[in-house]
Amino acid sequence: MCAYVEALSQAPAPADVIVVSIGTGQAMTPIRYHDAKGWGRFGWAPRILDVVFDGVSDTIDYQLTWLLRPAGVALRRYRLQAELAPGQDALDDARPANIARLKGVGAEIVRQNDAAITALARELAR
Repeated sequence: MCAYVEALSQAPAPADVIVVSIGTGQAMTPIRYHDAKGWGRFGWAPRILDVVFDGVSDTIDYQLTWLLRPAGVALRRYRLQAELAPGQDALDDARPANIARLKGVGAEIVRQNDAAITALARELAR
């Protein structure tokens, strides 16, 4: 959203906008009620940032989708985001095995979005 606002500050009525959003991965580990009901502050502390960041990311994606639709702006949005399976979502785990796993997730994002990345590269080359 900040990138879009910055683009507007440079040209108040842009006719053509490209937004590229590269995520850090969306945690897919569910928080089940029967596990969380007794956590308290200390139980929630290590998890609350993930919940907040995922919510903010989803909210901004939703806002860009609907904010620009009625304005008639030709927004080309590229969202590159991986779903992180349970056990892959510890971004603060610097062990070599986890770093290798995260690199694999990054390579998979590139494979899954090959067509979009190619289209983006063509647009940026124009």
